[in-house]
Amino acid sequence: MRVFEGHVEKRDLRVLDVATLSFGGYSLRFFSADPDVRFIAREPHTFFLTGNHTLADCEITCEFGDATPSLGAPDFDSGGIWELRMLPDSSEEVCFYTATEAGTRIPMIRLTLEAGIGRVQLVHAPVRGNDRTISIGYPIDEYLMARLLGRSGGIILHACALMEGSDAFVFMGHSGAGKSTMTALAESAGAQVLSDDRTIVTLQDEVVLAWGTPWHGTYSKGSPHCAPVKGIFLLVQADRDAVTLFEGARGFQEMLVRLIQPTINLAEQDASFATLERLTASVTVAELQFRPSVAAYVLAREFASR
Repeated sequence: MRVFEGHVEKRDLRVLDVATLSFGGYSLRFFSADPDVRFIAREPHTFFLTGNHTLADCEITCEFGDATPSLGAPDFDSGGIWELRMLPDSSEEVCFYTATEAGTRIPMIRLTLEAGIGRVQLVHAPVRGNDRTISIGYPIDEYLMARLLGRSGGIILHACALMEGSDAFVFMGHSGAGKSTMTALAESAGAQVLSDDRTIVTLQDEVVLAWGTPWHGTYSKGSPHCAPVKGIFLLVQADRDAVTLFEGARGFQEMLVRLIQPTINLAEQDASFATLERLTASVTVAELQFRPSVAAYVLAREFASR
């Protein structure tokens, strides 16, 4: 629950010995052999905490230490934020960097992923003072979930998702397209926010499901719930409200360029492409030209529900 003191909003924060997060039907568990190491979860990640009594899909053993990656050129470079190296034993090493005030970068977190991504070793660079807490969340959880989902054909779309009744409506777009705006408009019209920036999409028994995530945009909301998808819309800001159904491969193409999916493993890529093909054949995929008004959300909802 949130409480207010003056104009300051306090958001939920928890410090845990073991932390298990669940997204899109998969779970990640963070733990340490060192009893002094604890984990911090902040809202909206706290909404995704689950019990620690069941086996997680990915077990992440954490410690503080030297996060410097192995020698040699990376096999994949995201553009300075993280790098991947394939190790001789077939495991994968991913190093995340943080920027310094001097304009350089230093390694902050090193992940070593066993084949199958069921077990991960996380080494966090020392932090100031004697702080022995590790903040769990973006980008580590999103990266690991993208890899886990990719193995089963699940995807993460750069999109917001709203749930009304038993249906979900997904609105995709790059940064600045209006996802947070649409989220606020839809919520004011009675919709429940699943996510305002990243949405997990899976297929279960040929039913397309949209799952909320905590990887938020400016609206800073997320829910662990899911709902069957009625429609997927590309947001285009305009001076009118109009829906145009995509034809041919257009829907596939527009979703493809908005995948939050590391292009590392060929099998994962193929599974993601197959999922996109099934999506375009199963649900409405269209462009929504919109003005910042509730009427645009209502138009999309009614179009997908025809």
